[in-house]
Amino acid sequence: MKRIEIHPVNPQPRLIRQVAEQFQTGALVALPTDASYVLACHLEDRTAVDRMRQLRGIDEKHLLTLLCRDLSELSQYAQVDNRQFRFLKEWTPGAYTFILPATREVPRRLMHPSRKTVGLRVPEAPIVQALLAELGVPGIYRSQASLAPGIKVRMGVKALPHAGIGVPSYAWSTSPLRRYVDLINQMQLVAVLEAEVPPFTMNDTSLYAIVSAFEARYGTVGEYQQTMERYWCLRWVAQQPEQRFPAVAIRDETVRLAAAPLYFQVTGLPPMSAGQPLLVDLLDWDELDLTVQARAVRLVADPHDSDPVGAEATPAPGTEDPGLAPSDSIDTE
Repeated sequence: MKRIEIHPVNPQPRLIRQVAEQFQTGALVALPTDASYVLACHLEDRTAVDRMRQLRGIDEKHLLTLLCRDLSELSQYAQVDNRQFRFLKEWTPGAYTFILPATREVPRRLMHPSRKTVGLRVPEAPIVQALLAELGVPGIYRSQASLAPGIKVRMGVKALPHAGIGVPSYAWSTSPLRRYVDLINQMQLVAVLEAEVPPFTMNDTSLYAIVSAFEARYGTVGEYQQTMERYWCLRWVAQQPEQRFPAVAIRDETVRLAAAPLYFQVTGLPPMSAGQPLLVDLLDWDELDLTVQARAVRLVADPHDSDPVGAEATPAPGTEDPGLAPSDSIDTE
């Protein structure tokens, strides 16, 4: 038996980590909550759960209580409707245990065998809250705060929203032979599924080092791939009998060839909606510095035209666009 004395109001992180390590090794821990001391163990540790039932002299029909950090974590383990959520929000955190229908996230051995319910509690106890935060199993996630210009995709150890994909969290795990990050996430997942101690815990400095090193190398690889793709696009352009191509407007003065992922600037292009078809002449390009000189030849009349290289647009009388009439051309240098 090991005794660790922790400050009840300002728990010391070093001591909290020591207790968290005890949980990860299958120990039973007596914790002070906002009501009384409780005997606790890790949710996924089948052996520890069975030992706790044996010590307390209870069978599988006696509900065990899951300790949750907050309502968002509670909702992972319980089915809660709007009325129940409002009630829980009013009475949590606190010294109350709520019996609710369990979700599939709850192991069967922790549910009531016939009612499929589970006890949940959000304690108002600094030590327990600090332990719950420390015991979170981290992964390596990709996130993007918003779609605003300049907001890049970041990597981190917490599940955060990815605005570009439109999901609450996103992580790589399907290509462990190709990306080391995927291997790390699979190792973490396997440990959770098999109720074992995960290789990396929250606030593990080695995990942050892996994220930093991978992100730097991934950026270098990305730049190389973009350079290689642009070079072969220019080689493809050089092989075409004519250098007039259908393209689409992207943003501001940036356009993209319709038949190849080649992006370039057309200086002086008037405001256009994204996806607007147009014709461009590629005047010159350099396969060493990968620069492109181009001019816009004409807009295409109908963005939904099945033949975007078709006839020139004919504006209605009195509606000619002085910026770029269908027969105008714009030289760019």
